[in-house]
Amino acid sequence: MSFRERATRRVTFCASGVLTVGRATTIARDTIVSYLRRKDVIAEFTGDIPEAADKEKAIKELYGLLAKTGFDLKS
Repeated sequence: MSFRERATRRVTFCASGVLTVGRATTIARDTIVSYLRRKDVIAEFTGDIPEAADKEKAIKELYGLLAKTGFDLKS
């Protein structure tokens, strides 16, 4: 599974509301934060997408999903 698929699945899982608040959400969010802190996260996230427009769309979708999940994208 590609990095993009793994990252998207984890964020989608957090957004679903399935996890109870507490340890489970903390572990899931920490995993996502570790993905986002990778040096070349955008390049890695879009590495398997050939077209620039499709890369931009994938990044926008990721940021939208992160915002829906409650991640603070400005800090």
